[in-house]
Order: sequence, then C-alpha cells, then structure tokens
Amino acid sequence: FVSSVTDRLSLSGSVSYTDAALSEAAIGQPSGTKLPQVADWKYALAAQYEFPLPNGLSARLRADYSFMDEQPQLLSRTSPMNDSYELVNLKAVIQD
Repeated sequence: FVSSVTDRLSLSGSVSYTDAALSEAAIGQPSGTKLPQVADWKYALAAQYEFPLPNGLSARLRADYSFMDEQPQLLSRTSPMNDSYELVNLKAVIQD
C-alpha cells in the first residue's frame, strides 16, 4: 500500500506469504520439502516526511523497516535454518 496521509507525510507497506515447496518428490527429497532460501513471510513498512527549510531548501526524513522470516539453507527436510531478521534504515536529505 501507499498512502499520502498529508501533503508532507506518506506511508507505505507490503506483506507477502510464499509457500514454496516441492510439489512432487525430486533429487532424493519427498514432496512438500521446503525450497531453500525462500522465507514464508516478508513484510516492510516505510514513512517519509518532507518539509521546507529556510533559504529555499527542503528536507526529507525517511524510515524503513523490513522483516524476513527464517528460511531453510538447503533442499532437505532436515536443513538447518537461516534465522529470521529485521532491518531498519533511516535517511535524511537536504536539497535545494
């Protein structure tokens, strides 16, 4: 989604669910084995605020947050899992 809350503030976000698994037995792995490096859940949120500064300059502040679910490292029912993780990015811009 993308939403302009005000003429200076905007919000955006996304959510995805992926059920990635073998639909039939392959490479010695049974049907239903999860595909490697594919997370079930991912989501992201962002907020951006823009405002004028003196001398004709403008500023933009942005914050981004994202989450990635755990995921198997290998194509195997007994694969070790990569941990889930979260990222936060902050950005400030001054421009003319």
